[in-house]
Parts: sequence; structure tokens; C-alpha cells
Amino acid sequence: KKIITEIEAIEAKEAKAKKVIEEKRQEIDELFSNSFKDSFKKTLGEVCSLKAGQFVKAADIYDNPGEKLFPCYGGNGLRGYTKTFTHEGTFPLVGRQGALCGNVHLVNGKFHATEHALVATPKEGINVIWLYHLLRTMNLNQYARGVAQPGLSVKYLTPITVNVLPLKQQEKVIKQIESLEKEIQKQEQAIANIQEEKKAVLTKYLEK
Repeated sequence: KKIITEIEAIEAKEAKAKKVIEEKRQEIDELFSNSFKDSFKKTLGEVCSLKAGQFVKAADIYDNPGEKLFPCYGGNGLRGYTKTFTHEGTFPLVGRQGALCGNVHLVNGKFHATEHALVATPKEGINVIWLYHLLRTMNLNQYARGVAQPGLSVKYLTPITVNVLPLKQQEKVIKQIESLEKEIQKQEQAIANIQEEKKAVLTKYLEK
């Protein structure tokens, strides 16, 4: 009974953390979507350049990280690790093929982007983190073409009209978002510790 009581308390804490994360993500979306009061129109092509990454053979992608290996990102996020990298810095990546095309990931450091990912490079006057949130909220999957293998084409994405804020306002919005993301990270860390906490309960009672 003591074990069950303590495990249930840990699971309640986990459920609460997940709820907080969901609420904070909704707050971020609302904050971003409500920030366009003084925006002006531009095409996506005027906001950023979109370019597919480079092909890498499946045999050259390793499952686990290691020395002199770099994260490799494909159309649905992290694919593994490679000996080569195509980019260095902070960039939003857009999946360009498959049912989940249009998903957006923010990556940084040295990494390899495959041909299934579009790397977005911000143009002058555009904050890269703000660009990531812009792309994330655009529901890019709606612009996919093809049935058997849906895909996104740079040709059809660049003319899309988007609302843009002056750079200083972009940075102000990002500061507000960062404070919410810190709370999300805190809750994610709490969830990551759940299994260890459960293990500690079992150890406490079963190893006496």
C-alpha cells in the first residue's frame, strides 16, 4: 500500500507537469498569434531563404552519438548521427516529404541536414527564433502537393504572404516566449526524472 501510494503521488506529479507543458505551449501560440498588431506584409521568400539539405547514405547514419559525429536531421527530425555536417548555427528545419511534411524543428550547432529537410535562413531584419515560430504556426502541411508521397516545394512556399513585425518587436515577443519555454523545460526535466523516482520508491521498500 505504501508503494502504491507513493507511486500514485509521483504519477500525479507527472500528469500535472504534462498539463502545465500543454498550457504553456498554448500560451506561446496565443502570444505569438496576438502579436501582429503593427505587422506588415511580406512574402516568405522575402523573410527567409529555403534550401534542401544534402543526401547522405543510410549506411553512413549512425544510431548513437559519438566522438566526431554530428546530429543528422531529415524530414521528421533527428535521424541519427553522421561524420559530416552541412550547417553550423541556429536554423529552423522544415520537413519537405511524406505525410508529416511541414513539421518544423529548431536546431543549432553543427549538424547535417538531408535532402528531405528544408533549411530556413533568415534574411535581414528577421530574428531566427521568431522565424521558427512563424514557420511553426503556418501549418505548412496544407501546402503539400502529391497524394502517394506528399511534398513541399520551395517554388510554392516562397510566394506565400506572411505578416512580419519590426525586428525590435520580434525580439520583444521572443523574450516573452523564452520565459514560457523555461517553464516548459523545467516541467520536462521533472518528467524525465519520474522513472528514477519510481525506481527509488521500489528500492526503498523492496530492498529492506
